[in-house]
Amino acid sequence: MTTEKKLDKKIKAKWIKALLSGDYKQGRACLKNKKGEYCCLGVLADVCGLLGRTNQFDTEKASVKDGLLSTSLFHFAEENGFLNNIEHSKNVECLLAEMNDGDKVEGRKPFTFKQIAAWIKKTL
Repeated sequence: MTTEKKLDKKIKAKWIKALLSGDYKQGRACLKNKKGEYCCLGVLADVCGLLGRTNQFDTEKASVKDGLLSTSLFHFAEENGFLNNIEHSKNVECLLAEMNDGDKVEGRKPFTFKQIAAWIKKTL
């Protein structure tokens, strides 16, 4: 019998609420840019209090596509009890990044925060 690992329920609720709040302007390709725009994973980092608590990664350079988040955001969050160890977290991270940013090569448009929140609610 295997137990599927899920996102912590309190963090999940806070993340979804934040994505739907309208308080975060959606950006692309980094956790938070200089204009104050966030990707969906940047919203997670902010909800967890990680953007102001760690210098382990530069939010401008921590592109979710370059693999930095697996060794920084998710690892740091797990160490500090913000996230349970999500099954296949690297795949989830990459999928969320692609949902947020879209894929110009494949012709996929970015999802809105509302669409991403619905996916998180259903899937994680």
